[in-house]
Amino acid sequence: MTKMPKNIIVDSGFWIAYLDERDQYHNDAVKEGQFIFRNKIICPFPSLYEFLNTKFTKNKKQLISYEILLKKLNIEYIYDDSYRSNIIESFISYNKKSMYISLVDLIINQIIEDVNVKIDYMITFNKKDFNSTCAKRNIKFLPE
Repeated sequence: MTKMPKNIIVDSGFWIAYLDERDQYHNDAVKEGQFIFRNKIICPFPSLYEFLNTKFTKNKKQLISYEILLKKLNIEYIYDDSYRSNIIESFISYNKKSMYISLVDLIINQIIEDVNVKIDYMITFNKKDFNSTCAKRNIKFLPE
């Protein structure tokens, strides 16, 4: 019997670490990649805005590595349109209370809260911004 692939939501920090050999989490990302790349990757579209930036596009080696990965992986992109209502107000409210969180991470948290999006794991090197929402849905973190 074939194992069903896990659904793994991927934070932009993973992609940055995986593709940048100088990143402090690069070795961890490569190690985790061996597991997650055999599964279904849930890629929130806002995370693409974070890591596919001008600095990334100027690094041909990273760009080519990412292109190769895209052809191999089972990726489901989650667009953020339906998660945007009142997001600016939420962003201001959180940060005024010194609960510092990026706009992208707020949207990713809303995606995690959405029970219509099947998620088994989350890979991030920034667990603090996702602890409570992942706990609500019993989503495990990678690396553990």
